[in-house]
Amino acid sequence: MKKNYSQIYFFSENIPFQLKGKQKIKKWISDVVLQQKHVVGNITFVFCSDDYLLKINQHYLNHDTFTDIISFDYSELIDANKKLISGEIYISIQRVKENAKLNKEHESVTRTYLELVFQTAVRMDFDSLVLPAFGCEGHHHPPRHVATIIKELTQKYSGYLKEVVICMPEINDHVLGNYHIFREVFGLDKEIIESTPLEVSTISKENNEEDNKEVVLDEILEKVEEEKI
Repeated sequence: MKKNYSQIYFFSENIPFQLKGKQKIKKWISDVVLQQKHVVGNITFVFCSDDYLLKINQHYLNHDTFTDIISFDYSELIDANKKLISGEIYISIQRVKENAKLNKEHESVTRTYLELVFQTAVRMDFDSLVLPAFGCEGHHHPPRHVATIIKELTQKYSGYLKEVVICMPEINDHVLGNYHIFREVFGLDKEIIESTPLEVSTISKENNEEDNKEVVLDEILEKVEEEKI
């Protein structure tokens, strides 16, 4: 039976935007609230323009700057350990899209650093390289942009490296989202992995039982610093 999540709403203001998969998102929000042993109240998401959110920022928070999201918490205590979760969340689609990319300076630094890592591994005659997700977890770097840079470099150095392994520790909702984004960028389904000469895997450190010749990132950082000098 199809559940009704009628207390969770999605609107758009001053911008043409259609949210996909509304029912799945509503279910996910509801499940999270219930897992925390609270009750779902009225939760409203408003997708809007920079100018629309700027006016809210100026009027309610006295901030004269663009931002990506502003939320108002209207939750009420039901008892000592349970809340009725309610609120309004305003999201600037323009700002979110901008924040989903590295700026030019950060992109240049990230690309240069990563290329030095690849170059050093090749010069040290390694055939495999183990990489972290380069800030997509702890520093919230945009995973699609970082994954695209790594993909371009794996293609560039595919004649030298047999395998590139991207490690993501501790699978939680945030890391799982990054995991799927990396797989999407690399086009990693079963058929592509089996037919691609350069295998790029996204795995957890704890599950890495490969006994191939590998170079872990920490092992080549000194060489990377030498390259900079």
